[in-house]
Amino acid sequence: SRFQQFRDSLFQEYDSFKDKINAEYANFLKESWQEFQNNKPVDEPVFEPVLSVPAPMPVEPVKHDANVVVHHADSPTEPTPDAKTVQSDVNRSPADPINSQNKNKTSHVPDISSNDNITADPSKSLLPVHFYGLKTSVAVDMLHIPYLLQQTEQAVADMWSQLSKNIVPVEPIEALCERNHWCQWAVVQYADSVAHAVYPKHHNERTVLQMWLLSQQGISARLAYDNNNRFYILVAVDGGLYGKPYFTLDDQQYYLLEQTQSESLLICNHEFGQNKPLSLMISHDMTLGDGKSIKVRQLKSDAYPQMTADVSVDQDFLNFYAHYPSGFLSDNKLSRWEILAKAPLCPTTQSSLYGAIEQSLEGHSDEERIEMLLNFVQTAFEYGNDNELWGGDRAFFADETCYYPYSDCEDRTILFVNLVRHFTNVQVAILMIPRHLFAAVALPGNPKGMYITIGDQQFTIADPTCKGAVVGQPMDGVDYSHIEALVVR
Repeated sequence: SRFQQFRDSLFQEYDSFKDKINAEYANFLKESWQEFQNNKPVDEPVFEPVLSVPAPMPVEPVKHDANVVVHHADSPTEPTPDAKTVQSDVNRSPADPINSQNKNKTSHVPDISSNDNITADPSKSLLPVHFYGLKTSVAVDMLHIPYLLQQTEQAVADMWSQLSKNIVPVEPIEALCERNHWCQWAVVQYADSVAHAVYPKHHNERTVLQMWLLSQQGISARLAYDNNNRFYILVAVDGGLYGKPYFTLDDQQYYLLEQTQSESLLICNHEFGQNKPLSLMISHDMTLGDGKSIKVRQLKSDAYPQMTADVSVDQDFLNFYAHYPSGFLSDNKLSRWEILAKAPLCPTTQSSLYGAIEQSLEGHSDEERIEMLLNFVQTAFEYGNDNELWGGDRAFFADETCYYPYSDCEDRTILFVNLVRHFTNVQVAILMIPRHLFAAVALPGNPKGMYITIGDQQFTIADPTCKGAVVGQPMDGVDYSHIEALVVR
């Protein structure tokens, strides 16, 4: 058909354009690579949690340097429950689908099976690629698979020129991304899985292939090597990563995804086409694997017992989140938690949690919904200290909070913000004081209790960790004079 001919011609033009860019980049790879010094990693913001009870606050407003003003209006009219200090059971450890005893999120080592299913085609063999439950394949010309015969710039350029001819994912990464709505970190991880499938025992070749795959997907990255001729990938990030050394190249920070003892690297500092920095946001409902779920437990609000949900979580998402890098979007360090709070729940958790909550919220105003959601997050989960359970700070995605038996103020604030954004039309903010994270909501009308002004908008505090506290009710004995705030748009 004419449409098919037109479609084919577009693909041919696109392939020709990519071939041209790849040829140009291969020429850049032949040039001498420049030596750059790395920058020390940015430390992750860490704080010790506060455990206390709700109580009225004094009425004097306290000003904050960053255009945030704290106020205390009339105390909330709802009765305050009996004071109860939240305690953690340090004798129990989290469930362990992903080695929870190791709190650090490390690079994913994909599950690559043997090559028993290679096809009989001698020119293109199918190598299985297992990616968080998703089984795909990569077609490889085993007779002409490119290797680095020398650890030189010329050898890298030669290998780059051969990759598009001899190694082809059976389903293009673009198609996988479109079908599964993958975020860009999933693309980085999948490229790593493909590279492990093709070069399970050759680190440098694996690194070049992963770099090649990322370049074709529009992610800005650089190849580098150290004094021992070990190759690395540096990835540009929109914002930045915590705990990773980085190099500043042309006013852009490029982050090293694996550890090295070298303080400097030789880098090919040329951009592939017009590629862009990696986004850390998860903006769409992703799918991974076959959707195999784990029934977690029943979650129930104390004050609103009709708000009860039997929650299930997808195991593949738990594994994916366990290897998600900790990063930030801007100079505001609260954006670390914004990334987690804006990530959609996985389809399995959505269907089991959202559906049950929606029924209980039906017919209620936004203000009533927020009170109900706040009590649900406060009372449906047991409190646990990260330092005692994980050996250090570890903020959860909302799915992880639903899965693990314990959560702290970070985790509950992330889940609460997620629920408010999904079930109401109310603007919500993440707030931080020393040793504590909580939320605030921009309710219509005159605020009750403690509220803050961010810009020209009033936000009433809502603390998902302070068990039994209503909207506007702060913790007792806590200093709120230095509040940092971030409105989650």
